[in-house]
Amino acid sequence: MTATPAELAEASVWIVDLDGVLWLAGQPIGDVASAVQSLRSRGIWVVFATNNSAPTAGQLIGRLAKIGIEAASDDLVSSARVAASLLKPGERVHVLAEGGVLEALEERGVVVADAGIRDAAVVGWSRDFDFAALAAISTVARVTGRLIATNGDPTHPTPQGLMP
Repeated sequence: MTATPAELAEASVWIVDLDGVLWLAGQPIGDVASAVQSLRSRGIWVVFATNNSAPTAGQLIGRLAKIGIEAASDDLVSSARVAASLLKPGERVHVLAEGGVLEALEERGVVVADAGIRDAAVVGWSRDFDFAALAAISTVARVTGRLIATNGDPTHPTPQGLMP
């Protein structure tokens, strides 16, 4: 669904993607800081969204600051946080992911467990895995019947082109 210009002008919240929209490999795309400031000056709450589950909230806030945009944790929506919301506090999970997922699970009160009884497998962006890690996470997913994946995108935009 595409919003009309009139609908956009009346919106009280804009959700703006990060990778490939506000920045590319940490470099701002156009004058995004001014665009965000313009929206905010009209009383519009700008929420920043990412399906990249690797960065923590603090890292995202730092990256936004680097391109001239002030943000707070409440201004962020990430696939890591959404994945964590699918779990109950106290549940035990096996994880194949980086810091953003680990942070979100901790904030939710979910226990990261590499052994013993687990309730689910959680997968996110990871640049550090091997066959053993893939075998372990797939075993937990098969045994529990619960695989929570943070992102189905097969590629990630970079200045050198799309990467896996």
